Amino acid sequence: MITFKCVECGYPVVVDDLNPPEDTEVITCQSCGRQFGTYADIEKTFVKAGKAELDTMIDEAGLPPWMIKK
Repeated sequence: MITFKCVECGYPVVVDDLNPPEDTEVITCQSCGRQFGTYADIEKTFVKAGKAELDTMIDEAGLPPWMIKK
């Protein structure tokens, strides 16, 4: 599941990744109607954010640079 809060109203926006929408489908808040972009764009944003979070976790672990492949 991809879950995030709407920046307008705080309502949880949930996308079922086991039954994902089409890449071109626009994801919309079911409470206030705010549009967030296409599913493909949102998916790319979450992957990028996840990679950045993993990089931070690796950096904070204090491992020697030769052990880390980014």
